[in-house]
Amino acid sequence: GTICILYKLPGQQKTAYDTATTINNEYYKSCFDYFVYYLEEKNIIDATLMPFGIIGFGNGANIALYWALSICESSHSLKGILTFNGFSYVDSIMRDSIMKCMYSFQHCPSNLPQYVDYFYCVLTQSSEKIANLPALKDSSSTESLKISDRTAIFKGSLCHVNFQKRLCSLKVPIIAVHSKKN
Repeated sequence: GTICILYKLPGQQKTAYDTATTINNEYYKSCFDYFVYYLEEKNIIDATLMPFGIIGFGNGANIALYWALSICESSHSLKGILTFNGFSYVDSIMRDSIMKCMYSFQHCPSNLPQYVDYFYCVLTQSSEKIANLPALKDSSSTESLKISDRTAIFKGSLCHVNFQKRLCSLKVPIIAVHSKKN
């Protein structure tokens, strides 16, 4: 049978981060290594024998590709990678967008945390997600990530390891889908 494992990081609601840790692709690669090791210890998967593929979205595509690079010499089970709006390094346009996002987080009125949701979603989510956000209103409570946690995610993204030149060492098919919108 086929097993599908959804590993949904970073930036999900109610996720807390240690702001002293650099939360970049190296950090997430280590987290994913531990996760796979745990699944192998519980006999849920055998990543050395079971053929598998990887699908990654946005920052998750960066993390997936970086993890794949770390296992490509030791595992022949990886059969392919599918990415959506992925990247292998942070270019000047992405760096500028991230900096603007962090600036908006720092200057958001404390009684309107939903502004952060809108700005964050414009940069990281689909138009459907943005359309379903609640209307902006004066509120001091929110179910969203704390601003400091979102800032930690973006600071980590600015520190991603650039692996652009190493991508050619992956000997599996990579399908990369990029879209400006949706």
